[in-house]
Amino acid sequence: MTRDLKRLLLRTWIGGNPSCSHPNVVNRQCEDCKAERLPGLSFHSLRHSCASILLAQGIPVRDVAEILGHSDVRLTLSTYAHVIEASRDRASGVMDRVLQVG
Repeated sequence: MTRDLKRLLLRTWIGGNPSCSHPNVVNRQCEDCKAERLPGLSFHSLRHSCASILLAQGIPVRDVAEILGHSDVRLTLSTYAHVIEASRDRASGVMDRVLQVG
């Protein structure tokens, strides 16, 4: 699956001119039409990104753990602690603004 995904991503371009054959590519960008080639990611990277995005958007950890197929929510909590902590920091910032006097 990862091999096929990487092959597909290497053929995928964003933006630019659809009729351009992208002959002059530097750092994943076509110098002629400015289209950008997607980076070659693994399936696991996409899975990790999906979980991080869901958690950052406030989806409960238990739901994300279920989507990922984790049998224990502690695995999700330990793997994505950085995302959960950032959400906690945003939440405390909201409370600070709401409770601020004057």
